[in-house]
Amino acid sequence: MRDLTREFGFINHYRTSLQNLAARLKSSSGFQTYCRLNGEESGENIVQDYLTDVYLLLGENFEEMSPETIVFDAKETWFVVMARK
Repeated sequence: MRDLTREFGFINHYRTSLQNLAARLKSSSGFQTYCRLNGEESGENIVQDYLTDVYLLLGENFEEMSPETIVFDAKETWFVVMARK
C-alpha cells in the first residue's frame, strides 16, 4: 500500500483582467480539445459568448470598456496530493 498525503488550503490571491481570463480559457486543454473537434471558429464563438455574458453581468457602466481595462480580484484554491510508491 502506498503512503499518501493530501495538503489543502493553498490559496492564491491575484488581480487579473478580463482579457487574461479569456486567454486562460483559450489555453485550457478542454478548450483546445473542443477547437480540435469542432473548429477554431466554434471555439472563438465560445470566447465571445463568455465575454458577452461577463459584460451583461457587469452592467452598462462597463459596456464601453475594453477587456484589458476591466480588472478583477481573483482567488484560486489549490490542493496537493503526494504519494510514495
